[in-house]
Amino acid sequence: PTPELKPVLPPPPEPKLAQAVLVSGVVQIGSRPQAIIKVPSEPTSRYVQAGQRLASGLLVKRIEMNEGSEPVVILEQYGIEVARIV
Repeated sequence: PTPELKPVLPPPPEPKLAQAVLVSGVVQIGSRPQAIIKVPSEPTSRYVQAGQRLASGLLVKRIEMNEGSEPVVILEQYGIEVARIV
């Protein structure tokens, strides 16, 4: 008898770069919020807006500014959303 073979999928990629991004602040310029971020692979921090692509395909999905709470920057890597709090 032949052994029963089952397909084995590799583990999904981890959004390590998105988890390593440092968000140091969020500012409102006009009607659009912008986040001040530092990507580990880049030498300096910079301003970014929602919809902007960063290093290694990292996407700034949205910037949430809710009254009474800390702003949250949602990044997306490999289709996985990662929330970074200021």
